[in-house]
Amino acid sequence: MTKISILACKITGDRCAGAGCLRAVRERNKAFADYGPDTELIAMWRCNGCGHFIADDEGLKKKADRLLDLGVEYLHISHCAKKKDTKEPCPEIEGVAAYLQTKGVKIVRGTH
Repeated sequence: MTKISILACKITGDRCAGAGCLRAVRERNKAFADYGPDTELIAMWRCNGCGHFIADDEGLKKKADRLLDLGVEYLHISHCAKKKDTKEPCPEIEGVAAYLQTKGVKIVRGTH
C-alpha cells in the first residue's frame, strides 16, 4: 500500500475546505494520477503558520514525525503553499519538506 500525505498552508485553511485536494485524491487525477487503487491518504494537514519553522517549532516537528511513524512515503505540497504576494514557495513549508525528504519521504509539489 502506498501511503501519502498532503501539506497545506494554515492561512489558506481559513478559507479552503480542502475539497479540491481530496477530490483529486479520490478520483486519482491531477498530481495523484499515477497512484493505484491501493493508495491511502494518511493525513491532510496544515503548517503552523508564518514564522513557524520546523527547527524551532516542537509541535510542527511532532506532526512531521507522526507521519514518519505512520510510514508516509509521499508528501504532496498543496498548490496553496506559495507566498501570496510573490508566488514563491513558502519557506516554512519548504523546511518541513526538506526535513521529511532527509528521512526518505518523496516530495511532490502540487495536488490539483
